[in-house]
Amino acid sequence: MAKTKLAPRPTKTRQRSSRKGSTPWYKTSSATSALVLAGIVAAIAILLVFTGRSSSSKPSSQYVKRDKAPVVPAKAHRLWKRTAVGPHKGVIATENISAGTLIILDTPFVSIPKTDNATLAGQSLLEAVDRLSKTAKEDFFNLPVTDFDLKTNDDAALFAANIFEANALTYGNTNAVYKNACYVKHSCNPNVDFLFRDDLNALVVHAVKDIPKGSEIFAPYWDSSPMTRAERQAHHHDTRGTPCTCSQCALTGDALKESDTRRNKIAQLRQLIYAWAEDSAVYWKSVLDGIEQVYELLEAEDYKADLGWWAGNGFQVAAAHESEEDATKWALEAAQYYAVAGGADAPQVKAFLAVAQNPQASRVWGLRVPKPEDEVDEEDIDFEALNEADGFDIIPEGDEETVTDSAPAPAAEEAVAED
Repeated sequence: MAKTKLAPRPTKTRQRSSRKGSTPWYKTSSATSALVLAGIVAAIAILLVFTGRSSSSKPSSQYVKRDKAPVVPAKAHRLWKRTAVGPHKGVIATENISAGTLIILDTPFVSIPKTDNATLAGQSLLEAVDRLSKTAKEDFFNLPVTDFDLKTNDDAALFAANIFEANALTYGNTNAVYKNACYVKHSCNPNVDFLFRDDLNALVVHAVKDIPKGSEIFAPYWDSSPMTRAERQAHHHDTRGTPCTCSQCALTGDALKESDTRRNKIAQLRQLIYAWAEDSAVYWKSVLDGIEQVYELLEAEDYKADLGWWAGNGFQVAAAHESEEDATKWALEAAQYYAVAGGADAPQVKAFLAVAQNPQASRVWGLRVPKPEDEVDEEDIDFEALNEADGFDIIPEGDEETVTDSAPAPAAEEAVAED
């Protein structure tokens, strides 16, 4: 079986540049639009190479649909504010926030299809920004960018591409900028999580732990829980060009040593899941025991994000081996996490509750239970289902949170019970 890849967390940069003396390309005449497009194409090509963002060779021809605008609870607008935190803007809690509370609900501000093709990406970005109103364009060009200086109008195209690259999140086949969520900074010990809800066509940001008034709000741009500080720093530098300055990476002495030991163990236990996915000889009970250990280690780390991925894997393994008790347990764990990270009415919650009530209805049920030799027929083996079940990135290819990273990737969709 093919090894399943973890869905990568979105990579973003939070460094603001100087813009004095420049004229944004959206204010230039139509005669320069072709040159601008060429500049954007070149800029995106450079950025794709530099950041390694590309993850799919199958570009989508559709934009994010806007025919169903979600209703944002008025209360959510009063829970946070954008303000300067250190050298850059961040998001601060304006009152005490309890775990499970919706903080931000964002529809896509600017979106383009996910593609490795720089020409297509440049054309899509130009069209997407051109569709914005004048006020929306100004908002777009005020978003955080990476650290470079603009000295001439020739840099305007690079500036536009840089803004998009610095703020875009990937869900499914779409890269999109979210006007408010893009100001939430990364932490290796986050207090919120990102989750895209297809039913709302919106990114939701929920607290995964209690957040005191006045505290900064942090999200995981990727799942850093299986990474030591040295590994996290290397990853942060490779994707952003700067070291990570979060509280977890600021640990020293025994606290740092103990944290690194726990996170290194989490990494080993994650590999056990992949080993099970590739080799049926790996004892499935040891995988479930490993996931139990991960929960204990994450509790010790006070790491509350991305738990849905682990619980979803627990369901996958248990269901594949027809352990109804274990399958129900882990499906309920997954539903509980997604209720906190996505809302009680999130599709992931409904999906996991459905298979918790009837694990045998899941299409992964019994995939690892061999038939008697006299009953085995190659035509009866659903190889496609086996491959999809591999490693429990349980959503159709192209629908993941490269989020988590892991998103976190909402792993519930492939666990939905068959009709």
